[in-house]
Amino acid sequence: AYNDGTHGEGVKIIGCPGVELRALDLADNRTVGLAVEGSQTNVDVANVRVSGTRASDNGGGRGVDVGSDAKAKLAWLHLLQNRRAGLALDGHAVVTLHDGLIADTMAEQNDDDGGYGVEMWGGATLDLSDVRLHANRDVGLRAGGVGTSVKGNVCVVDGTLARTSDGTSG
Repeated sequence: AYNDGTHGEGVKIIGCPGVELRALDLADNRTVGLAVEGSQTNVDVANVRVSGTRASDNGGGRGVDVGSDAKAKLAWLHLLQNRRAGLALDGHAVVTLHDGLIADTMAEQNDDDGGYGVEMWGGATLDLSDVRLHANRDVGLRAGGVGTSVKGNVCVVDGTLARTSDGTSG
């Protein structure tokens, strides 16, 4: 259950200017599968699968979360069956995602909120190419807030399902 006092992020990178991650499988973690934070942080991630991330006692369940001015280059990324959001960006994060699949994201266990393929706000910037957002909940890609921007090239958003809480949207 989400409210069992557990908290266990798969990989967390804070304040590191040159990190490369290759061929990872981050499965069944809590709160966040891969967290990238901090203005000095710049990561290059390729051939990574993040799946089954669940909420902890403070919510969450995001597959990949990039925030606080961090920069991330993501390629050949599969985000599957995570909670709240497959990919979450905030706090002026700058992310490029090339050749990715974000699918089957589910709502949070504690409040049935979310299930978004991508959720971004707070001035975050996202550049997508060759990305599929498939069978997520409520909204495939959700962006909001002043300065938040997204560009897409050869992207597919399909099979979005209704909101878990009330069966609307999708």
